[in-house]
This record gives sequence, structure tokens and C-alpha cells, in this order.
Amino acid sequence: MSSFLVNTTVGVAALFCSLSSLANPVEFSVGTGYPFFGQLEVSVPQAQNQSKWYGSYRIGLDDGLLLGYERAVSANNKHAVGVVAGALGARDVGPACEEDDDVVCGIFEPIINLFDDETTNGVGLSYSYYFSSINQRGWHVKFIAGYGESSDSNKKRADGSVAISYQF
Repeated sequence: MSSFLVNTTVGVAALFCSLSSLANPVEFSVGTGYPFFGQLEVSVPQAQNQSKWYGSYRIGLDDGLLLGYERAVSANNKHAVGVVAGALGARDVGPACEEDDDVVCGIFEPIINLFDDETTNGVGLSYSYYFSSINQRGWHVKFIAGYGESSDSNKKRADGSVAISYQF
């Protein structure tokens, strides 16, 4: 276990050192939303602060990673659209217990249903509104919609999410 932590720490440190050595600064965002209640994002600004590449870890009743690119589409750089791949959203896939399941599952089905959401992994589009400007410190709201496959049951579906974040 400790070697795993050391290797992970070294890997994360190497990633941040390599990102820091790029000509562009690395920015961080922390946010909340639905269906993911927590979101940590790392982004790298591009092209005269009018676009950025980003990756985020999203956690709620399920979790996942999202990678994306977005570009400002307004003169004041407050409106941005982009493309994403990864954890688009999360939702319930259906009943937790099948008809032939045992009595115990039937008794606990309401509790199981509270925690059986599955992340939809796929590709989609994003729209963001930055209260100050893209790649500037401040609040922003991001809407994501796309199509993909649920993480455990492999059902194809459209899904989406919304998040409000603070960019440092």
C-alpha cells in the first residue's frame, strides 16, 4: 500500500512539474453541481487566453474523469463552447433487484436504489459562462450534454451535467 502511495505521489508530482514547465500557467478549479457534487479541475490556457484544455475528476453517487477543450466565442471571453470526452453525467439505470432476486434484496431495494447511479462515459459538447473571463480567476457555470454508455450496465444513453466552479 505504501509503495502505491509513493508511486502515485511521484507520478502526480511529475505530471504537475511537466505541466508547470509549459509556457502557459496551470490553473485549478473547485466546484459542485449535479449529478456530481464535487469537481476538481486542472486546465492549461491556450491561444492568447481565448481557449483552454482541461481535465477534471468528478464525484457524486458515482465518479469519473472528464477531458475537454473549450474556446471563447464572445468578444469579452465570457461565453465558451467546447468538446468533452469522459464522465458526462450519472443516473439510475433501473431497478436494483430483479424479479428472481432473494427476499433480502427486496427488503433493502429502496436503500440500494439510492446508491446505484452509474456514470455515463462518452463524448459531448459543453457551454460555459465565465463571470470574469475564460482563464481568469473567478466563478463560472458549465453545462455538458452528450451521448455514451453507462459504466457498469453498458446501456447506451444521452446524459448531461451542470457545475458551478471557482477558478483560482
